[in-house]
Amino acid sequence: MNKIFIGSIVNMLIVISAFGGQTQFYGENWFRYTQKMKEGETQESEFNVKRIYFRWKHIHTDKLESRISLEMFSSDKSKDEKGDPHGAGLKIKDGYVKFKGFIPEGDVTVGLQKNYFGRVYDWEYWPIEKCIGERYKVIPGSRDYGVSIGGYIPQGYGTWRLAAVNGEGYKKVGDLINTELAYMADLRFIPIPGFTIGGSYVQENSGVDEYQKKQYYTGLARIAKGPVDIWMQYLGGQKGDFDNPTTQMGYMIFPKFHLGTILNKDVEIFARYDCWDPDTDEEDDGKFLYLGGFNYYFSRREKGKPDVMLQTVFVREQSEASDSEPTDKIMLQLRWGWSTPKFGEL
Repeated sequence: MNKIFIGSIVNMLIVISAFGGQTQFYGENWFRYTQKMKEGETQESEFNVKRIYFRWKHIHTDKLESRISLEMFSSDKSKDEKGDPHGAGLKIKDGYVKFKGFIPEGDVTVGLQKNYFGRVYDWEYWPIEKCIGERYKVIPGSRDYGVSIGGYIPQGYGTWRLAAVNGEGYKKVGDLINTELAYMADLRFIPIPGFTIGGSYVQENSGVDEYQKKQYYTGLARIAKGPVDIWMQYLGGQKGDFDNPTTQMGYMIFPKFHLGTILNKDVEIFARYDCWDPDTDEEDDGKFLYLGGFNYYFSRREKGKPDVMLQTVFVREQSEASDSEPTDKIMLQLRWGWSTPKFGEL
C-alpha cells in the first residue's frame, strides 16, 4: 500500500511539473545504531532506519512556491497494535504553499509547515537528539497545520513570524484536534554579525486532552564567530487547568566547535547540557541531559548542507532524585542526502 501511495505521488508531481514552473526533488536518509544502558545492563542494541525523507519543491512563479515532504521510518508496532506488520511507517511532514509579495520581504504560508517556536523550526539535529522544546513535549512536533505570515527584518537584522495552527502537531487529526487554535509569535534579531537574540511565545486554550491552558515562552541567544557556534535557550510556561496550571521551566546550552583549522578535516565537536523541571512546585522531579559527540563530513552539498556525514554521540539522562540511576545511550548515525537538477523554467 505504501509503495502504491508513494509511486502515485511521484507520478503526480512529475506530471504537475510539466505544466510550467521549476521543480526539484530532494532526499535524505538516517541510518542509526543505538545502544542504551542502565545500571551496567544493555537495554537496547539495534540498527534501524530512523528517517528517509522524500521532498518535492515546485516554484510556480517568482512569488509562488509549494512543497511536499514524506517521511518513512522503521516502525516497532506489531500486528496486535494495528501497526504496519512490515516494520515501516509513513508520515506527511510538509504540505504547504508559500505566497510572496503580500508582505515586504516576507510571505504568507498555508498548510502543513514548521512550528515557529524557539529552536524547533531550525534545529538541524547535529547532536541527533531533539531540541529542548520538542524533547520535553512543550511543542508537539516540528510541524503543524495552519497559516503563518513572516519574513526578514530589513537590512538583514533578523526574522519574524506569526502563526495560527492546530496546536497538536502533524501526527493528530480529527477529534484529536483542540477546539481552539494555538497562536505563535517568533522573533530573531541580529544587531551585529555573529550575534543573535530572540524569543517565541505560544498560547492555546480549551484542550481536548490533558489541559485547558497552554502558555509557553522562550528566549534564546547565539554567538557564532569563526569555528565557534554557541546556542543558549531558556524555556518556561504553564499547562493544565485554568485555575491551577502546572508551571514548567528549563534551559539548554549547546556549544559547537569546528576543528577544520586544527585537523584540516571537516569535523566538528559539540556538547549539550539540559536542565528541565516539569513541575516547579514538586521537589526532586527535575531532569538533566548531558551530551557530547562529533560529526564528520565526508562531503557537503550546496550552501554547506551535509551530503554524507557520520554522527557520533553519547547521551546521559539523569533524574534529580538522589537515588536515581542514570540512563546512558550511544548513537552512531550515517546520514546522507541528495538532490536532482532543477527541471523546468520560470
